[in-house]
This record gives sequence, structure tokens and C-alpha cells, in this order.
Amino acid sequence: LGHAWTAACWKASGALRSREKALILLLRDTDSRLRAVLPLRHNRITRHIRFLEDVRTQRLNLLAARGAEEAGWAWAAAELRRRRDWDRCDLNALPAAAAAQAAAAFQAAGLPPRLRGRGWQRRIRLESPWPGIEAEFRPELRANYRRRRKRLEALGSLQLTAVNEPQALHQHLADCLALEQAGWKGAHGTAMLDSPGTTRFYQKLAFRLAARGQLRIFCLRLNQRLIAFEYCCLDPHTRRLYSLKIAYDETLRACSPGSVLRWLLL
Repeated sequence: LGHAWTAACWKASGALRSREKALILLLRDTDSRLRAVLPLRHNRITRHIRFLEDVRTQRLNLLAARGAEEAGWAWAAAELRRRRDWDRCDLNALPAAAAAQAAAAFQAAGLPPRLRGRGWQRRIRLESPWPGIEAEFRPELRANYRRRRKRLEALGSLQLTAVNEPQALHQHLADCLALEQAGWKGAHGTAMLDSPGTTRFYQKLAFRLAARGQLRIFCLRLNQRLIAFEYCCLDPHTRRLYSLKIAYDETLRACSPGSVLRWLLL
């Protein structure tokens, strides 16, 4: 399972509303082997079916064995056609290939789909020159970033650094943990420092990743004061950077230091 798929399901499992229930459709072959999974949620009052995910992420899709995608969608459409407890089914933000397969399957099952503009998870080719990459973003997004950055620069000197050496890690990590606990996560008791076990886990993980050259903690400082950080793990084989934790100084939320950090990181 990919991280995005697993994380979205995990978060959604605890976010079902009082009138909703999980509706996980499982397709098995004649040998009882699992071939496809469609993770949904069903609101019995509004008779509404949608993906089992946080609405803000919309990363889910049919999870199918290799080569079983079309059969999986056909089975899902037939199962939904059989059910009588829903009036509306929204499967938003499907990738183009999955959307085409789903549309064909629903059409064949007598459930004409209504296709609207679909979102997607952006891929950025970072080997291109930055001006070309930046030009692909919406104008309002670029203007919003520049406005937030100017607000921060009006308060002092801005600096982005990457911490990846074990020798300099201890103090930087302590500052990052303290910054996270000072915000809403600390108020809700979910910050890394709020549990001794969680604190040890992220501390040990940081030093082990640093020893392998895989740690990247990006720190945004204003006049040498830490105002945002992103704790990341670098996979040198796939050249992927995984973000594990991010936090910012909430007294500066009007300047969106977390968004400015992410833009500068890219």
C-alpha cells in the first residue's frame, strides 16, 4: 500500500460522522483471493456515498491487483447498482485512467456517470529551471506566496537551512520539537513532545537517518528565530523526499510561514 492511500484511510476511519458508516467493497475471485478494494463511506440520512477519505485530500482510488482494474470497476458498479440505499455517489479526484474505466463500468451497469472537472495530485519536474516551474502555478497562488514572503521579510532577515548532519542535530531537533508543542498540536496533546515514546521515536529516527545521510530537516528562521520546520526523510534510491512532520510559529499565521517554507524548499 502506498503511504497516501494508507494514511488517508487511517485518518478517515476515525472521522466518520454519526450518521455515516464505512462501506468497504471487497472483490474476491473463485479461490477467495482478494482482487480489489473500493473504500467508501455511506451517509444513511442523505443517502450519499463517497470515498472514505478526508474531503481535503481526495487521494483514494480503487485498489486492485495488477490487471484487475477494469474488472474491479465493473464489479463495483454492479454492486452499487444492486444496492437500494443511496441516491448519489461521488468519486472525486480520480486519475484520468481510473476515471475512464469507472465511467465505462458505470455506463455499462446502467448508471450514467456525470463527469465534472477532476482534480489531481500535482507532479513537479524539479530538474527544470525554477522560473518555468513557478509559471505553471496559478497566478493567485504565486501572488499569495509573494505577499506572505514580503510580510515576513518586513519583520527581518529570512533564512532557510537544511539540517542533515548528526553533529548539529541535537539542538536543532530540540528547537523543532518545542516549536511544534507550542502550537495547536500541543494544545490537543498530539505533539511529538507530549508522549515520551513518541519523542524517543522521532529523536532516534532522526539520528539514524542522519547517520545514513537520509535526514533532511528544513528550518525557516526569522532573525535567527525558528518560525517553521519540515522533518523529512530522503530515499536516495527512488529520489523521493517524504515529509513526516511540519509545524510553524502560530503567532505569525497571517504570514503563512509553513507555506513560505514549502515554497522555498521546492
